[in-house]
Amino acid sequence: FSHNDTLEDLSTRDLRFYLLPFCVAQLHYHGPYNRTTRIQTLKTCKEHLLKYVAMCKQLGLLATNTLAKAFLEPGAAPPPQSGLTMRKERFKRERELQQRLEGLIARNSAALRRDDLDFENEDEMREAVLAKLDLGLLKTTEDLPMIDQELQLLEGEAHARRQGRDLAREAVEERARLPAPGPP
Repeated sequence: FSHNDTLEDLSTRDLRFYLLPFCVAQLHYHGPYNRTTRIQTLKTCKEHLLKYVAMCKQLGLLATNTLAKAFLEPGAAPPPQSGLTMRKERFKRERELQQRLEGLIARNSAALRRDDLDFENEDEMREAVLAKLDLGLLKTTEDLPMIDQELQLLEGEAHARRQGRDLAREAVEERARLPAPGPP
């Protein structure tokens, strides 16, 4: 894909590939993880989500999704609503998109049962892909702050563990330097 491509330049089949960074990020974020590698997993997840946001911005999808734009675009004016109001609005928008997707899938269930993985109507397929991209942006607005918080906690915990080991090591070295107690 070219960095100059716009939404109108891409075929619906190609547009589906713009979902890949979001899907990979979701696999990293929600998949099984090892506690020792969680920090790196979260950083990788964040990289994929930011790449997804950049790709959506390049396509102009961020401009049409005002809820996502308020959270994801650097320098965007903060929304006048409270955090709770924004979460409610995001939840309503997610529910609307999910219902629209379910309706599109139900109308095209015959093609999906044949394992075509394509809708019979190209316009409906494009609408479904755009709805998935939009839904991914909304989910990203929810996931990025949680990833940042979890990273901050895990990095603080790792720092505290390192400091604890350093303090314990210093105490052992200090005891080793002290003269051995003589017989009473």
